[in-house]
Amino acid sequence: MSEIKVLHVMRPAEGGMRTHVFALLKKLNKKIFRPIAALPQNMVVDRKVLTEDIEIYPIDFNAGPYLFSDLRAVAQLVKIIRRNKISLLHVHGARAGFVGRTAALLSGVPVIIYTVHNFIYKGDSPHWQKKVCPLMESLYCRFTDMYITVSKALAEEVNKIDFIPREKITTIYNGIDLNEFNVILDCTEKKKELGLNPYAPVVGTVGRLIPSKGISYFIEAAAEIKKKFPRTQFVVLGDGPERTKLESKARALSLFPNIKFLGYRRDFHGILPVINIFVMPSLTEGQSIAVLEAMAARRPVVAFAVGGIPEIISHNCTGILVPNINSLSLANAVIKLMENPFKAEMLGNNARDLVEEKFNQDAMVRKTEEVYLHCLKQKGIALEPVFTH
Repeated sequence: MSEIKVLHVMRPAEGGMRTHVFALLKKLNKKIFRPIAALPQNMVVDRKVLTEDIEIYPIDFNAGPYLFSDLRAVAQLVKIIRRNKISLLHVHGARAGFVGRTAALLSGVPVIIYTVHNFIYKGDSPHWQKKVCPLMESLYCRFTDMYITVSKALAEEVNKIDFIPREKITTIYNGIDLNEFNVILDCTEKKKELGLNPYAPVVGTVGRLIPSKGISYFIEAAAEIKKKFPRTQFVVLGDGPERTKLESKARALSLFPNIKFLGYRRDFHGILPVINIFVMPSLTEGQSIAVLEAMAARRPVVAFAVGGIPEIISHNCTGILVPNINSLSLANAVIKLMENPFKAEMLGNNARDLVEEKFNQDAMVRKTEEVYLHCLKQKGIALEPVFTH
């Protein structure tokens, strides 16, 4: 079987989608596949990817859904596809999905794979987009060989709202590189570095600072937790358009100096061990890599029971699920864990065991390769070896 050239296309992104795509770029079997990436021009590229001699092409994806930018991106992708004779296009997310698949249709790419990472219809997307996307997807579905969803909850949405046939949908959970969490850290020194009291508990969260990530609920919950445990420190990792508004809310609730907005941090793995309880207040999640990373770091997790989160967390076993989306319920769940550190430790250890068993990054990559080979064989491109799952 000859080398199969695979082109990955993604929109501007940090966090889970970026981690997922870079894992595929780094870990695809290079004896079979030659991964190539088309990434936004302003995206910071992981140096570990560059050292793997993976070809990376910058394309004109701006931060917003600008029509002319997307048309330029289509034209650039057509050139990249034709120049490299791409056999398989793998697009990530809705915007890259439409842009990338348009280019693929114009270029005659034999196999098209689309990974759905997030809920389009429950998030911050404009109303018109939620109306238009199902109509467009009904058209593009005919040319898409397989939809990969990162949770079963997403698979249900793709089937029911986009009307994608179930036989065209497969679920592959995100995976974590466990080696990144097998490190020894001086938590006292790390807390000092972050400007935290080394001897006071820390409750933390991470996410892009946009409404759907629910950081306002975390801030309101922090005010309740502080009433019960006044020395508690709170950290918010991530950046975004809501930062000023959220900082003002924290100030109005008298949370400073107990709360710190740390911005986007590449050393997230090194910060997790200093967090005693990790909170995921998202109002919608396809499947949270941040939650998986916290679990891999043996952190007890408290999260709203939304989207794909219940597929990761088993209530009172590998974390705490909060069924009602309100800040008081969130605060009470955290307070109960702070009052019972033995339970918190048990949840953290159980969470790590689950990630090792079910959410390993290598397994995620291998299952994705199986999908590639299955679809390529159907088009008569790759005959052997073919895996099933």
